[in-house]
Amino acid sequence: MVSASEILTAFRGAFPAGVDDTEESAVATAVARAVAAGADAWPGVALAPAAFAAHIAARLPEDRSALAGIVGINAADLYLACACRAGDPRALAACDELLRNEAVTVAGAARVDAAAKDEAVQLVRTLLFLPRPERPPAIDDYAGRGPLRAWLRVILTREVIRIAKDRGRDLHFDVDMLDAEAGDDPTFAAMKAQYRDQLAAAFRAVLDGLAPRDRTLLRYQVLDGLSIDEIGSIYRVHRATAARWLAKIRADLIDATLKRLSADLAIGEDSAASIIRLVQSQLEMSVIRHLR
Repeated sequence: MVSASEILTAFRGAFPAGVDDTEESAVATAVARAVAAGADAWPGVALAPAAFAAHIAARLPEDRSALAGIVGINAADLYLACACRAGDPRALAACDELLRNEAVTVAGAARVDAAAKDEAVQLVRTLLFLPRPERPPAIDDYAGRGPLRAWLRVILTREVIRIAKDRGRDLHFDVDMLDAEAGDDPTFAAMKAQYRDQLAAAFRAVLDGLAPRDRTLLRYQVLDGLSIDEIGSIYRVHRATAARWLAKIRADLIDATLKRLSADLAIGEDSAASIIRLVQSQLEMSVIRHLR
């Protein structure tokens, strides 16, 4: 049986930032608990405790203490990924089942046929479990910062999008479905952040192209908080006219952003609309920041 000191030694050797002496006892306890949690979750999977301890250490952020890094890792899922990296047959079978289950969710959200789903699964399976040129299998990249299933879902989603593009078809991606499945998972949050950045860039470009009067009208309403009556008074028009102006500006803004995002990401406008729904809470703030 491997001792706690051996596990800590393995962890120390793989953690580049080193372990603070004042935290050594707490770190040893946290690592031992993570190893135990992984072993308990996958009793049929063979993985040396010291190997898993080193695997954990190598995937912790270097800008945080060892103890802070360990807190929050998904020990059970990281244990499975580590065992897959080591080639354990039961771990590979369990991860493959997880991959196939997530493919069903992704295929449903993307509304692709079974052939596309199966192709994506095979491509991701190869990526995950077979060595790459001068690099280990991609399963080695999973760092335990969220559920493994969500991490797999993101990879599958990207592959399904690529397959659809290769086939020359537009995806009508139901990101609301994926969002509901993912909940508060940090991996899906990273995906949302990526789309948010791309949407913000498209949105800024469209805002920059607005006519001066349109920008002023938006500024009056969004930044200054003026009512329709107050804006109509400034321009000496009926409130209904001012309301129509602003409604058209907003509709044109969204339409132009859809077209811009669709072109930037090489996707259809339906898919771009889904992305906008995914991060729609950012739109109003984007208007405010840019108009300032």
